[in-house]
Amino acid sequence: MLRHGLGVPHEYFNTIHIGHLGPRFGLHTLAEGGRAATDPGLRRGYIDELLQRRTIGGVFSAKLQWWEYARYLDNPEGHALLHGGRFIYLFREDMLAQAVSLHVSMETGRWGLDDRVTSTAPPNPRFFDVDLLDARLEELASADMSWRTFFARNGIAPLMLSYEQVVADLPRVLGAITTSFGLAPVQPEGPYRERRVATSNANAPSASDIRANFVAHKKVIG
Repeated sequence: MLRHGLGVPHEYFNTIHIGHLGPRFGLHTLAEGGRAATDPGLRRGYIDELLQRRTIGGVFSAKLQWWEYARYLDNPEGHALLHGGRFIYLFREDMLAQAVSLHVSMETGRWGLDDRVTSTAPPNPRFFDVDLLDARLEELASADMSWRTFFARNGIAPLMLSYEQVVADLPRVLGAITTSFGLAPVQPEGPYRERRVATSNANAPSASDIRANFVAHKKVIG
């Protein structure tokens, strides 16, 4: 989306990101990102700075998880930001695969395409703890239900896109976004190709092994 001039999409309402961006915007008390949840003035100032600094061609775009909406935007400032907005609902067709991915990231502290540790990981990872993985699966299912209920209550029909669709055909997905929202994308030179980084984590078992172990312990049919 950034390459096509469709805003500067980023997870602006993650507590860690607020803590980094707030001081850059001159809001130094936001070094403690969680303060945006309790101080309407700070929250309004942060949103105003985002709109001024991260809007391209009249488009502001952001990635938003349910917990981020519930903590930072379910308030008058957040409602004003989202009023009249266009929504893309990005989901996983295979929720168990999503839960396994979340589980491994939580247990290793690795969230990106490289092996950098960016969050605190437990000293003794519980990769094969089926109850812990099941709790994370329930968490994802609850967030999915919350978003769908939010859309229904607000009369919003979001553009529904699955992670699997994005991976399979990114150009088609970008076309769907621009067509659905009546946007005029910037046409970059040459086709876009997502850079893939081969990662390996010798300290973690494979996702397929974690999945197989979970299903073996939790399945109730067959």
